[in-house]
Amino acid sequence: MDINSQIREGVRFIIGIEDGNLPIADCYMICENLDPILVSLMVQYIRHKCSRPSARDSSGGGGLSRLLELSSTYPDLVAEIRKGEKDPMFQWFEDSYQYQDYYHDPEAFVELIVEKLEG
Repeated sequence: MDINSQIREGVRFIIGIEDGNLPIADCYMICENLDPILVSLMVQYIRHKCSRPSARDSSGGGGLSRLLELSSTYPDLVAEIRKGEKDPMFQWFEDSYQYQDYYHDPEAFVELIVEKLEG
């Protein structure tokens, strides 16, 4: 998958989980085609964003419930996410950036990670 496709699919996953406009099976298929590190960081991004008090008052809680549905429906994905969380690249992002800096621009978030993975 080329860089632009990875970015497009990563953003599609984030928005699909947050807004609930993408079936869980489709979310899983997207994850299957992306780097586990990217998937791990996107899941962490959604967890951070949707767990904010203001997000829980609006539709943010739905994003967390969709992540729970995704992980309970596809336990193999959980193993891949945990694998990605152990990679130094995951730690690089968490040490260097703040998730909330990208809440307004998930495309920039995914693009940063994909470019680092590809570089």
